[in-house]
This record gives sequence, C-alpha cells and structure tokens, in this order.
Amino acid sequence: MMFGPSDADSVHSAQSMAWKIKIDSNDSLRQKFVDQTVPQAEYLGLTIPDEQLASNEDNFGEGLGGYDFSEPDWTECFAVISGDGPCNDVLQVTLVCKQINPRKTDDYGEVRWDCCVTNQDAPVVAQYDVLTLVAKTGEAGQDAGSPS
Repeated sequence: MMFGPSDADSVHSAQSMAWKIKIDSNDSLRQKFVDQTVPQAEYLGLTIPDEQLASNEDNFGEGLGGYDFSEPDWTECFAVISGDGPCNDVLQVTLVCKQINPRKTDDYGEVRWDCCVTNQDAPVVAQYDVLTLVAKTGEAGQDAGSPS
C-alpha cells in the first residue's frame, strides 16, 4: 500500500537502504508517485479523495515533492496483512445431489448438484447449480458413476 509504512516506522527500510537492496526510501517513492499521479488525475478530470492533498509551491524544484497529502491508514493496511481484511472470508461449500441422469446410450452420466456457498458468518454468499459429467465404469448396466 503506497510503498509501505513511513521510513520512521519501517522495520527493514534502513537496513535495506544500507545494503543497497532499496535505492529509494518508502517516503521518497510515495512522494514521487503522488507528484506524478496528481497531475495525470487532474488532466483526466478525476478527483483524488484526500482532503489534505494540496500543491506545495514552496517545494517545487527543491526536490522535496510538489504535493502534500494525508498519511495512508496503516492500521487498515496492517489489519489486512494479518488476515483481518474484507477478502479474508472463510467459505464453506455444500453440494446436494439434485438429479442423476445416467444417459443410457453414452459413456457418461450427468449429475446436477445444488451448490450453496456460505461465509464464516453463515449468510449465503452464492447459490447455483453445478452440472458434472461422470464417466461410467464397471459392468454393463451398472452405473458406478452415480452417487449413492
């Protein structure tokens, strides 16, 4: 998220810079990104949702960055990294056989399933039918591919 936490809060940034693994600090990369992106967004007529975003005329040409902006919300970032984000749902899939069609003239049968997907809070997040083709095995007349 925006090149990682502030240099003052970054655990490995100083060591990575000393070892030349990184050539720019997180704060420097973030400032360059904002300085390049804001004019592009303005040209396209887009508004960046940051109440503190402002052109800093004193810094242009000084190498300090042309825009002031809000510090990213690192609490939210660290929560997502630790597995407490909006995409960290635990999903459970339940399949219930609805219909078996042996297809006597083919080498396969069809099985239609009712599929229900719930998350850790138990609400249904998706529900649909699944159609599977099941190869027939075993002796003639025996439909070993059908669920029992």
